[in-house]
Amino acid sequence: RYETDAIYTSAGNVLIAVNPFKPMDAMYGEEQRAMYSVRHRGGSDDGTPPPHVFAVAARAYAEMTSKGKDQALIVGGESGAGKTETTKIAMRYLAGVAGTGRAAGSGDGSRTGVGVEERILRVNPILESFGNAKTGRNDNSSRFGKLIDIDFNVDGAMLGARIRTYLLEKSRVVAPTDGERSYHVFYRLCAGATTDERAELSVPRDPLEFEYLAKSGVVDVDGVDDERECDVLRDALHAVGIDALAQREIFRVVAAVLWLGNVEFVDRELDGEDDACSVAPGEGTKAASTAARLLGVRADALCDALCTRVMKLPGGERVTAKLRAERAEEGRDALAKAIYSALFDWLVARINASFADGGINAGKNGGDRTKRASISILDIYGFEFFEHNSFEQLCINYANERLQAQFNRHLFKLEKEEYEREGIDVGGVTFEDNQLCLDLIEQKPVGVLSLLDEQCAFPKATDKTFAGKLASEVKNPRFSADKRDAMRFTVSHYAGDVAYDAGGWLDKNKDELHPDLAAVVGDSDRSMTQALFAVMRKADDDAKTERQNSLNSRFKKAGKGKDTVAKRFKTQLASLVARLDECSPHFIRCVKPNAALVPGEFDHSLVLSQLRCCGVLEVVRIAKAGFPTRFARHEFAERFGFLLPPGDGHEGRHDRS
Repeated sequence: RYETDAIYTSAGNVLIAVNPFKPMDAMYGEEQRAMYSVRHRGGSDDGTPPPHVFAVAARAYAEMTSKGKDQALIVGGESGAGKTETTKIAMRYLAGVAGTGRAAGSGDGSRTGVGVEERILRVNPILESFGNAKTGRNDNSSRFGKLIDIDFNVDGAMLGARIRTYLLEKSRVVAPTDGERSYHVFYRLCAGATTDERAELSVPRDPLEFEYLAKSGVVDVDGVDDERECDVLRDALHAVGIDALAQREIFRVVAAVLWLGNVEFVDRELDGEDDACSVAPGEGTKAASTAARLLGVRADALCDALCTRVMKLPGGERVTAKLRAERAEEGRDALAKAIYSALFDWLVARINASFADGGINAGKNGGDRTKRASISILDIYGFEFFEHNSFEQLCINYANERLQAQFNRHLFKLEKEEYEREGIDVGGVTFEDNQLCLDLIEQKPVGVLSLLDEQCAFPKATDKTFAGKLASEVKNPRFSADKRDAMRFTVSHYAGDVAYDAGGWLDKNKDELHPDLAAVVGDSDRSMTQALFAVMRKADDDAKTERQNSLNSRFKKAGKGKDTVAKRFKTQLASLVARLDECSPHFIRCVKPNAALVPGEFDHSLVLSQLRCCGVLEVVRIAKAGFPTRFARHEFAERFGFLLPPGDGHEGRHDRS
């Protein structure tokens, strides 16, 4: 099928989508959309359209409109398999068949001239610019997860949407891996800044002039014009109501993050103390001044907050402690990550606000504002295993384990229960339950994440003590400590064994921004920086509320109340799975046909391993062992009753009892 460009294949209720690594525009035109719409059922010889993303979206839309039940399109697969593109194709189909059919306003090119369905499609360049990056396996890898909830009214027209995001990979901002890039927006700003912007924001054309971007040594992506993509980004921001002035403020923050990376420190003797540092004169001072100007803060206040810490003693007295260069660099990176993460969250909030505003305006133009149901589309990072795997990979793979359990529960456990209720023998077909691996990661008190949180609560704990705790306390067949390297351990995931390096895990899990640095941001005289400070403060307040609500947990112990990335992510993941359980799920499994990401090559062993990892082979086994075609009795009678001969006393009628 792949050799003939038939990239979609059905396996029971699961659609397999093989990445063609080339444009396939002819598959997604108006004629194709009409073929899969609820009003047109033509297609293959037997009247059933061939497998397609449109078919899955059409089935979800039809079930949503007919039954009023929320639906979910769950798009899975490893990095480079095409999840993001598949998500966009599904969204385009839904926008085409269920658009509001009216712009929410005057049509003058402003935000009010763009209908909600168009806005939903236009957000992709924004999210991809700020949340995607080139990795070793994918030139446009999503470094965050997203769930898009699209609401529909009783007539099946779009009302609005909401985007929920999960676990942005903040470490990429300050330390992209060798051979990869940081987030696309950094390179697009360098390539596409106007002459005025270059002067005002101090943005060079060469991204390698910024230390954060020079670390990986990669600037270009094959086939991608960053200057043109910058123009696409500007248009997308405009479509969701972010005008040119606000865009300039966004780019000001992006440039400030890059200039922070150029702030260097030198250890020196200050006031008779050796344990101290200052901003390096020359280029370091220039970078600090530029970053401060862009953020609208005082340069001396920024430098002081980077090089010192104000500490409160038990008696209430405050003392200022000087930092060494290494600690100052950690604070600088923490500030850069916090600002960028807040900007990302601010953009998502603005996008969601534009959806809501568009729906209201559409209602004023005569649309029915009564919500009937919604369709959620999940596009989340695929299973990852690299030469070096860290805390981010464990979180990503944990999410995939949790989603795989949800997939198992729906397509295996529920199917088997249905057979058992019907008294049908399915031949003892079994599936791999990944509960052991989930217990290894999340179980209290000796799961990997629980032990990590415990270590983060102890001031003297280190990555080495954390690795030692894992080796001595974890008793799970899916876990093994490396006997040659005390910092490494292996987890046997459903998709294969992954070796992790525990270095840096405590700092990544704490994700701390010292109050001194946050206070500098809060004192800014620029409205955008103030808005980002409000985002940071809200996130901190939400974390405090969550901790307060969990005080009575039976697992609560003294010193363990501090918020961590692991705690937040577990909460987010539980909420995501609960949301998916409320919906009728439709699964799309994306497959990468070759590791080189080129068209026309089909690596059988690579494809087979992906099919096995994502559960498709078990779906086939279940279908083969049981009855793949099912009818309720009354449906069967309606369909085939005419084949019965006329019964006694019922001349000319069919006995359908």
